[in-house]
Amino acid sequence: MRRLRSLMGRFSPYEDVQLLGETVRVRAGTIRSQPDYDDAWTLFLLRQAVEFIDIGCNRGRFGLMSVVDAPERRLLSIDASRAALAVAADNLVLNGRADRLRFLWGFVSDAPGEIEFWTTAEGGAAGSRYSSHARTAAHTGQHATVPTLSLDSIIEGTGWAPDLVKVDVEGAETEVLRGASQLAERQTARFLVEMHSPHELPMHKNAELVLDWTRAHSYTAYYLKDHVELSDPAQIAHRGRCHLLLQPSGWPYPERLDEIEQGSGKYLS
Repeated sequence: MRRLRSLMGRFSPYEDVQLLGETVRVRAGTIRSQPDYDDAWTLFLLRQAVEFIDIGCNRGRFGLMSVVDAPERRLLSIDASRAALAVAADNLVLNGRADRLRFLWGFVSDAPGEIEFWTTAEGGAAGSRYSSHARTAAHTGQHATVPTLSLDSIIEGTGWAPDLVKVDVEGAETEVLRGASQLAERQTARFLVEMHSPHELPMHKNAELVLDWTRAHSYTAYYLKDHVELSDPAQIAHRGRCHLLLQPSGWPYPERLDEIEQGSGKYLS
């Protein structure tokens, strides 16, 4: 408890902001003034979900969308940064139904163990297992030993049955997916994956690994910017960051999702 109070004392003050037409009180800097690439896509997919797992939740922006949009939706927020997770928990408990919320500290991967995770003490800048993709933390030498756990083990331990999993892990996307084989076998969940291209894992190679996973698990990947099936890594090799929707191959592409452009403010006001 003393450690948590110490962490919280370093964080920004509260501010009242508008989110989905509601006033929410959050730590300053949690809600962007302009929509990010995937805000509207995430909200659209959330509205078809009952249980949402947010991997790499950072300060809890998408969790806030979830609880403001539908307080009855269950939410599990996970981050490898203690500081970021503390801010997310603070934001979410202030604005959501505490009985529908759960928080988990750790790095979601494909096997139990430990990694060195680059992250700032304030929990604002993105953290990563790759130093090239967490420049603020790497510049100041800030890293921590973090336990690793798989999504399958999390689901087994919690009894959750997510139908939407958001993955934003700054280059470790395929590690998360490899640890979700049992969930994929159920053919009941979509994955919204933010793809990254750290120096250690260029986008072409990252996309190739994701496509290998989809083929092994009867999933189909879609490149959300163009709303087309991703069948060749070359389609996104030029991107430094982009978003994929992975869903069981027998499912149709979500109706009307193709009306939402990257960075759109649709549905957000």
